[in-house]
Amino acid sequence: MNRIVKIITLTALLSILLFGACARTDGKSSTDTTAVTNFQFYSISEGLKKAKELDRPIMIDFFTSWCKWCKVLDEKVYAHPDIKSYLANNFVSIKINGEGRTQHNIQITHKDDGTIIINKSNSKSSESVLAQTMGVRSYPTIVFFTSDGKIIAGLEGFRPADEFIHIVRYIGSSAYTSMTFEEYMKSEQK
Repeated sequence: MNRIVKIITLTALLSILLFGACARTDGKSSTDTTAVTNFQFYSISEGLKKAKELDRPIMIDFFTSWCKWCKVLDEKVYAHPDIKSYLANNFVSIKINGEGRTQHNIQITHKDDGTIIINKSNSKSSESVLAQTMGVRSYPTIVFFTSDGKIIAGLEGFRPADEFIHIVRYIGSSAYTSMTFEEYMKSEQK
């Protein structure tokens, strides 16, 4: 659990750097929205299965029904054509109500080396227990995993579309395996 807090804190710091490094866009998309195919949020069970089938990273969005910024994230960020297209073609996206009572056959394992793994299980956990086990402390919180369920990074709080696109491209391109986010942003500006 301590590792996820460190990851979320590091991601928040990187996002602050990103905010200063990103130029604001005019809101117009350079992506042809007709290329967007089947952007959707899966249930956690379906999403884990789909991620393995497609060998794509997983994005889990922890939200609540009362969270204003969760709604803005849905309306402004996930609806943005560039983000919609990128997520549809590079991720398996999952939404979990952090206060939900829906039961899922999911297990979260905290390894001795600090890694966190999420996968299917015979035991059931509610969505609120999953959020607590993942160390979610605020909403929205987005956690990224590899296709086999190993945690990549966590992101607390709302990020506008012009920041969020860089974060998902960093994760989706696997750049996180070879460079820091700051290095990635510098390479993108060239």
